Amino acid sequence: MDFTVMSYNILAQDLLEANQELYTHCPLEVLDWTYRCSLLLEEIVQVGSRCYTCVYKRRTGTKTDGCATCYRSSCFSELSVTPLEFFRSETELLDRHNVGIVLLLQPVVTRGSEVKAKGPPLCVANTHLLFNPRRGDVKLAQLAIILAELDSVVKSCKAKGEHCNLILCGDFNSIPHMPLYQLITTGELYFQGLPAFMISGQEDLSYKTYVHRLYAPLWPSCLGITDNCQYTTVKEKSESQSQKSRFRHTIRHRLDLESVYKHILPGSGNAEVTTLHSEMGATVDYIFYTPRRIHFTADHAAVDFVSEGLKLIGSLSLLSEDVLWSMRGLPNDIFPSDHLSLLAKFQLDLNAA
Repeated sequence: MDFTVMSYNILAQDLLEANQELYTHCPLEVLDWTYRCSLLLEEIVQVGSRCYTCVYKRRTGTKTDGCATCYRSSCFSELSVTPLEFFRSETELLDRHNVGIVLLLQPVVTRGSEVKAKGPPLCVANTHLLFNPRRGDVKLAQLAIILAELDSVVKSCKAKGEHCNLILCGDFNSIPHMPLYQLITTGELYFQGLPAFMISGQEDLSYKTYVHRLYAPLWPSCLGITDNCQYTTVKEKSESQSQKSRFRHTIRHRLDLESVYKHILPGSGNAEVTTLHSEMGATVDYIFYTPRRIHFTADHAAVDFVSEGLKLIGSLSLLSEDVLWSMRGLPNDIFPSDHLSLLAKFQLDLNAA
């Protein structure tokens, strides 16, 4: 079964209007919501039909934007949906109102009204992490929350004998190969003493005489998440209350995730960018996925090969910063947001169910 994933920060209109200094290079007509909305819908419909089922989570607090995940109900059945709120009133660290969505789907192949085949579960997570370049500690804690939920979903599927494929996408407000990206793609990050601004790499503050550095523990035990980015068990909660638990200098996760994009344009060698406004151009948006792996088991009679994960068939090319500036930057009369859409096509092995 082939399916397509689009990840798109469409630029909330009230945020555009609240930060107009970022768009002084744009003609006023391309900033108009009616104009932008029609272009956004046209771009989305090019990928598929209008027949989507949508899950939406508005940001907590006073902001009106949020995250939405939309899927074709003719191709996927919804098993569960978990809206995530990163704001925690009990901890000063998580005082920001970002959100996410974790959606568990089952791929289905139908002929008419009859279900012909069902695939292994597919977990699609969508988020928009904090922007503030100086608060890498907050970004890591927010990321840990969504990784812990993904880990929980994978475990529950494994308990039923099912392999769960993962897609994690959104605006992570972090550039490629910096510590936050490294944690996602390698499953490990040694953070002790790292400057907080370095976590995302959005801004170089090394010239300052004092910078905030990260030390263990990164977040308080009341968050209920370990340094393995997993929800704490009853035993771990008990140890935490008796102060026997230790938060190491390295945070880890056990999810196998890889980026669809390689962040360098083939041929030219120029850097890809996913966002551009008057202050900067950078890659901050991603589609991460569990790549296809071949496992084998052997006994005295035979060797069995098992294919798990998603096969990446292709992706829509991104553009370089100089090309976008030649089009008068973003948004413009072709691209209606200050972010480009990311698009990837995957193949799923239904036999792996």
